[in-house]
Amino acid sequence: MKNITSEYLPKEIKEHLEGRFAERKGDVLSVQIEECMRFLYLASKNGGSKFMPLTQESDDVWHELILQTVFYAELCDRLPGNKFLHHTSLAFKDYAGEIGVEKSIGELLSWIPDYVQTFGRFTEESARCWSFCLYLMNEMGLDLESINTAGESKTGGRSADSVDNK
Repeated sequence: MKNITSEYLPKEIKEHLEGRFAERKGDVLSVQIEECMRFLYLASKNGGSKFMPLTQESDDVWHELILQTVFYAELCDRLPGNKFLHHTSLAFKDYAGEIGVEKSIGELLSWIPDYVQTFGRFTEESARCWSFCLYLMNEMGLDLESINTAGESKTGGRSADSVDNK
């Protein structure tokens, strides 16, 4: 599975995040950083129009990246969409009210094949950083294998290493 953090995040910024979130133990923060970077990569690739489906902990990483203003602007320029990714604090119910429930649910579900075709299957650790995965598992009773299989069935035969073909 492609590691986006090592490609896009300088050592100094990673160390800053580790200091800022020192209370997050073990590999938890590393996974949250990686999944935040994967979100930014996919959002950039897709024009930045989709609702942000990360958990609060991973969103906190995004907030901290934004505060590193020069780095964040440069990062956005280097991502596939080559444009600044704005952050808007908007609850999902408000977002769904703006664009419609059906369309908003469709957008959330579209993250699954986007993720799987670009980065490979969700792991238990990575899935904990994405609110739609947690919802599908905890509220809808789906297991991670079902989520990954759904993502693979919509990839159009593209390989999981497509991130290398920016």
